[in-house]
Amino acid sequence: MKKILLFVLLLLCFTSFLNSQEFGNWKKENWKEVFFASDYFDRDTLVGLDTLKYYQTATRLLCADSLNCALFCCIGKGAFIFKTTDGGMNWRLVLDNGILNNFNHVAGYSFPSPDFIIICSEPDDIQRTLDGGLTWDLLTTKLDCDLIARIDFNKNGFGVGIVNYFDLDLGLYTFSLAKSTDYGSTWSLFENQPGFDYYCDPKVISDSIVTCVSYNRDSLFLYFSRSVDKGNTWNHYPIVKTKDRESLEKYCFINDTVGWLSLFRPDTVITPQIGDGIILKTTDGGKTWVKKLDKRFDPPHPLLTMEFADSLRGICTSRSTLLIYTTDGGETWIQDSSFIVQDIRDIVTRLAFPTPRKFFISNFDGKVFKYDEDGFTNIEEALGKINSSQVFPNPASSEFEYKIYLDYPQSFKIEIFDILGKAALPSISCFSEGSEYSQLIDISSLPKGMYYIITNANNQRTATKLIKAE
Repeated sequence: MKKILLFVLLLLCFTSFLNSQEFGNWKKENWKEVFFASDYFDRDTLVGLDTLKYYQTATRLLCADSLNCALFCCIGKGAFIFKTTDGGMNWRLVLDNGILNNFNHVAGYSFPSPDFIIICSEPDDIQRTLDGGLTWDLLTTKLDCDLIARIDFNKNGFGVGIVNYFDLDLGLYTFSLAKSTDYGSTWSLFENQPGFDYYCDPKVISDSIVTCVSYNRDSLFLYFSRSVDKGNTWNHYPIVKTKDRESLEKYCFINDTVGWLSLFRPDTVITPQIGDGIILKTTDGGKTWVKKLDKRFDPPHPLLTMEFADSLRGICTSRSTLLIYTTDGGETWIQDSSFIVQDIRDIVTRLAFPTPRKFFISNFDGKVFKYDEDGFTNIEEALGKINSSQVFPNPASSEFEYKIYLDYPQSFKIEIFDILGKAALPSISCFSEGSEYSQLIDISSLPKGMYYIITNANNQRTATKLIKAE
């Protein structure tokens, strides 16, 4: 038994070592451009007509799982959200609110599950979808605030955000933390606030753990504020004294205890975009933070994104092709952008990991590139193949069960047409988490006759005959 346990331990260690060695040995041929905003918006015709759509920046990438990712293009006014359901090979526009006059700067976005996307903007407006982007609800916090920003939700509908109020007497903004337990439909302020002058990046770490970074103007300290009971009580742990003007850039956790945090120390107030990058790590849920990096990079810009694929491998990006990565859990960081194809070199902005072996990088020109350690040979054909489908009963009089068998979890659409090719019922959007999916469909309103069930999945179209009986 001891020999078996020793063998398993050695195998795990070897696997971790192998993964860490692969990460960073990127190959240029494994890059692929998967999105370009100009394919959707024509700059030449839109400039001067609808300047909202002129802004093509790929602002943020978020992935709910290995297949479902959302791209938020929202510099300036309005937001344009694109969604992929096949791991990034195809994208579709699911929200264009740039034409809404009441929608201004987008200040927060969250994408915790394939069907649930939520964004917020000033003044106190929220748009949310619970069906993957097919329909959207316009909501409000009803907190009489100027703006709710930096929102973060989990898949169960629990979310947090920063509420901004402008104090006319002081001429300053004041900040509070708010929460929602119903996917953003209603909001309320936490009864117990962290109690400092400013809050940054509130996050829902689990169903009960909420965190944020707080600033105390009196002591000039940044604190990591953590609650393990959904914000009913808080503990505050010092991160750093900000005498050198250190400011929070990003932080992320891979579980309840292990996380990383990046700070930026600008040279002066006159040149706030040039300075030193600082990275700290915690292994006890944020109670203590250990500095792992304090360095002036070239170019010396703030780190815009910090994402980890697993407990060992992570990437930070910034403007002007600054990219650093780690293969040992953030103990050491390597700067190397030589592997990036020329098109990405303009200005790297954001990144996201749909899986530990694949990641996206976007730039300010509205392009998104995907890196796949396995390459792209026949990847489009491999994703989402429909093996077979069944209809029972057939003929059917009032309802039937439609079952399909897939090679890969994915989103797809079911449509029913009559023999003239006219849609007989509204289309049904579905998502299969496994290789088999079943849907009960009501056809009691249809006249008797022959129909076709059309399924669209990953650009593959299948048709199954259905007989409607009396």
